[in-house]
Amino acid sequence: MKFTIKQFNEKFPTSDACLDYLWQIHFADKPCKRCGLLEGFHKLPKRPAYQCECGNQTTRRYAIPQKHTDLRTWFLAIFFMTNTRSGMSALQFQRISGVTYKTAWRIFKHVRLMMADDETLLNDDVEVDEAYMHPTRTTVKSCLA
Repeated sequence: MKFTIKQFNEKFPTSDACLDYLWQIHFADKPCKRCGLLEGFHKLPKRPAYQCECGNQTTRRYAIPQKHTDLRTWFLAIFFMTNTRSGMSALQFQRISGVTYKTAWRIFKHVRLMMADDETLLNDDVEVDEAYMHPTRTTVKSCLA
């Protein structure tokens, strides 16, 4: 199933929606490091942070280094990088998003680094364009052959 730009805009209308999504997938099921309470966190109104009832705050932006760039811009970059067939240049993203070229280039660089850090091994069949790869075989067979 394809994730469209319309679905993206509905799911992530604001930076707070992006932050809530990251919170849900990373920390929603983990207890507070200070008091151990599991469901005591709430979003702070004017900051991209969550606070426990005991006062412990977490402001981690989940490996996103630029604090001054809107979190939704990062999500938009990831959306375009993963949903365009031949990728997207930083210049094209600059035109679409309205950020400077330097910011677009840095976002793309960091997203590529984050994607490359995962050392998870494949454990099932994978089809990539016109290639078929299997984790136990050493050869790659073309689907056209």
